[in-house]
Amino acid sequence: MNSALLPQYILITAARDEAQTLPQTMSAVAAQTHPPARWIVVNDGSTDATADLISRGATRFPFIRGYDRQGASVRSFSSKSLALSEGLKFAGEIQHEYIGFLDADITMQPDFFAVLLARLNQEPRQGLGGGAIFERAGDDWVMVKSSYGMSVAGGLQVFRRACYEDIGGYLPLPLGGIDMVAETMARMKGWTVKSFTDLAVYHHQPMGRTHGRWARALFRRGRMEYVNGYHPLFQAARFFSWLPRRPWVLASLIRSAGYGWAMLRREPWAVPPPVVHYLREEQLGRLKRPFGQVR
Repeated sequence: MNSALLPQYILITAARDEAQTLPQTMSAVAAQTHPPARWIVVNDGSTDATADLISRGATRFPFIRGYDRQGASVRSFSSKSLALSEGLKFAGEIQHEYIGFLDADITMQPDFFAVLLARLNQEPRQGLGGGAIFERAGDDWVMVKSSYGMSVAGGLQVFRRACYEDIGGYLPLPLGGIDMVAETMARMKGWTVKSFTDLAVYHHQPMGRTHGRWARALFRRGRMEYVNGYHPLFQAARFFSWLPRRPWVLASLIRSAGYGWAMLRREPWAVPPPVVHYLREEQLGRLKRPFGQVR
């Protein structure tokens, strides 16, 4: 595949205390057969060696630019969204047709972006694409189950620039879910969203490592799903799809408890009502499909 014929893209990464995994991510991007025109790595208030790693990476690879975000003292999901937005502004006017948002704990095969962009270029209405997420299970890498036919995991989302500008970018959501809300807004605007399951995205940090213990992370995720507008019936159906996940039954109960807690407290929606209404219509439609569609 001739890299010169492929569209240009930029990458944006928000990194906070990611010294353990950032070198792997940098090596994976540097090995791409079609490298980015620019990769902005935002130091989002790190207290470990992340800033130094970014500086060294920028010296070693000409496409990397480091950006120190000011005032980033507290880790939060809204902070990540703001860091990504600032990083994109810092990228300036460098020519690009696609924007990739890449977590600092992700790796991929050397031809990942070349293959993905070639496919996206063949589908003018596909606004958002990505690959299938794999996580460690002992000595093996196992694909994380998801609705890949209509969704792209947040660890690595690649937007067509026109789509990203159409939705207005990521929303600064206090409990997270910026990836889910962004893809919902993309579909709402008439763009298609799809992951390619033959393109592997390796996630080196399981959920909960950086935002508290697993139980707290699951409870917060349930709260997040409520404030981001998930339909109660859809959430109830998902309860059963979560039961096989470790730790058996308990994970499903904790996540559902988070949703129920937010509902009882009547926590306000974190996203605009039109997006909530569109999402809920989608979810009710998915309830009419095979059981696997409620994940």
